[in-house]
Amino acid sequence: MNVLPQGYHTTEGSCFFERRGFRAQSFLSETSLKKSYSLSRTKENDNQAKRVIEISAKSSIVNTIQVEAQEEEKEKEESNTFPITNIFHDNASVTHNLMTSLKACIEQKDLEKGIQIHAAIASKGILKNDIFLANTLINLYANCGSMDKAQEICNDIPVRTVVTWNILITGYIEHGRGEEALHCYQLMQDEGLSPNASTFTCVLKACAVIGAAEKVLELHARIESEGLLEKDLIVGTTLVDTYGKLDMMKKAQEVFDRLPVYDTITWNVLIMGYARHGHAVDALYYFEKMQQHGFYPGDVAFIASLKACAAIMEIHRAQELHAEIVKVGFDQKGNLINNALIDLYAKSDLIVEAQTVFDNILIHDVVSFGALIAAYAYLGYDGEAMLCFNQMLLESVSPNEMIYTSILKVCSNLGVINRAFYLHSQIVKEGLSEELNISRALMDMYSSFGLLQELQEVLDRLLHYDVFSFNLLIAGFCKNGYDELALSNFEKMKAKGLSPNSNTIVCILRACSNIGASDKGQQIHEQVIRCHSFETDLAVGTSLVDMYARCGLLEKAQEVFDALPVHDLVSWNALIGGYCEQKHSEEAMSCFDHMKNEGFLPDTVTFLSALKACSDMQSIVRECKSI
Repeated sequence: MNVLPQGYHTTEGSCFFERRGFRAQSFLSETSLKKSYSLSRTKENDNQAKRVIEISAKSSIVNTIQVEAQEEEKEKEESNTFPITNIFHDNASVTHNLMTSLKACIEQKDLEKGIQIHAAIASKGILKNDIFLANTLINLYANCGSMDKAQEICNDIPVRTVVTWNILITGYIEHGRGEEALHCYQLMQDEGLSPNASTFTCVLKACAVIGAAEKVLELHARIESEGLLEKDLIVGTTLVDTYGKLDMMKKAQEVFDRLPVYDTITWNVLIMGYARHGHAVDALYYFEKMQQHGFYPGDVAFIASLKACAAIMEIHRAQELHAEIVKVGFDQKGNLINNALIDLYAKSDLIVEAQTVFDNILIHDVVSFGALIAAYAYLGYDGEAMLCFNQMLLESVSPNEMIYTSILKVCSNLGVINRAFYLHSQIVKEGLSEELNISRALMDMYSSFGLLQELQEVLDRLLHYDVFSFNLLIAGFCKNGYDELALSNFEKMKAKGLSPNSNTIVCILRACSNIGASDKGQQIHEQVIRCHSFETDLAVGTSLVDMYARCGLLEKAQEVFDALPVHDLVSWNALIGGYCEQKHSEEAMSCFDHMKNEGFLPDTVTFLSALKACSDMQSIVRECKSI
């Protein structure tokens, strides 16, 4: 009998997965294509596309586990592997009703009712004697996010099966706890249980979540040794997807090439893997090759190809794809493709086309609003971005982290402080104030307004500090003339065990320049030399030249300048400006001539320094004449 797991069904081609072996066939016909294009615009279609993008998402894993659990129950009934005491013979209907109710709770995510049923089961003392009932309870708690309770039940039952562990592993994965999922995988093997195809699918997903590349290689070797790559298309496809998510595209391609058969999903994850990590040419190549092999692309392949076109600015190809999408009706299928189109046109500076796609969407969601707002903000249309944000609120769509990040930057550009305060209060109310990207956007915004107390408060409330956040704080203090505070926060950053990067060094050297703190500047220079990390960094070198020159240490400034591997206009301006500031006009003009001889064209800053040097020289001449 053929079993087609939910989440692996595609209308673009017919795919049949056998329960043992998962052989796949694909074929196209005009009838099947017409049926696939007549799909109505529903949330279900959007959700299906999302499941395809994340190949190892819940639907594909859980459905397989549920099939295994049902088979396990059937085998239990036939072989009486887990005998039930006499009370169950008398209360078989009660047990059946409990099971039915538990399954309903799982489907509805009704944890409260599930806890009541659990209490009823506990009162009968039947849980430890019925593995299928225990597995269903574990599934209930895992599905509702109560992983500690699911783990507790797993620990308490005397016998665990592969299905038990698969359910628990899947629960941890679905709630972003990849480390615990891998730990369960190890415990399962410690108990002498061998992983099956579903286990490998689950654990590969966990590796993708936490970026465990070495573990994936280990799992790959085991999958190969058990012959699953040739026998199980889902395992093979998940392995391709996992390598793709880890940007190990050479390995992903190797696995793909070794698969005896493909289906639409296999092509999708390969193309998306290439597109996700900027291998745009490869993504478009396999998009074409997919069709040559008789597989018509669906939502995911089109989205990946649009992403690839945006990366390499293949506007003509993107417009051809758009026309094809409209022709087959995929633009009416849901928002995912439309959102990808908005993003594509925005990155291509085609904001009118992006707005047109948005206007043709019947029901906007947070992603489509986010794509358009980000597009307007990215292209500098701050007023339009704010109008779009207001429209979103009128349509009762709640902003997400990405939208708040974009609109805070818009507030900064427009100088609307009151709106900024209101948005900050909403962010706090919605519990998003500790999100790192939002915190950074808030800090950047308050820095632009010169609201340094608020800037400091945002950093102080962070649960986890990073260098980027401290850089925003330090740069904010420097920009607004509070150089001493910039230096003190630099020390605080180091005290927290954070190593400065080149941006930190540039900001701190600027602070040293502003207040003439040459001693502190020299300490930082020594640190740069010790670390060897920034010796070839032109921005750091230029900042050192500027710091030494403005502090009057012109020999050190010239020494650092001469040691730079390359020069640019900014580094020349720093040296010329330093000589001018210290009244060394002849040296300034000599540098000016040298700069021109090296092929650099002076800019406004250069000319201002040169004019100042000439003026100083004329003053000297006049003084000499007066003597």
